[in-house]
Amino acid sequence: MANRKIHDTAEYQAEPPDYDEFFEDRQFEYAVLGLDASALATKLRRHVGFPDRPTSQWDPLAYMADVKSKIEEAREERARRHASGLGVPALS
Repeated sequence: MANRKIHDTAEYQAEPPDYDEFFEDRQFEYAVLGLDASALATKLRRHVGFPDRPTSQWDPLAYMADVKSKIEEAREERARRHASGLGVPALS
């Protein structure tokens, strides 16, 4: 599902020269997928009695949650600007 959404964004929404929409959507969808996979792995570990995921200095779950949150905030801000007319160019 994530790959289909990313592909559709690349095909129908992303614009040159930087294709920002594609890269944002890719980061968002893979962050969501990673967080979902981690939650499922945690449930499975607990169910079968395995120890929790080992921790390290870098926490990929915190990173993915941060990326997801920042993109959601940026999307909400763009939606607010668009709804208020600030993000829409004036017609001549």
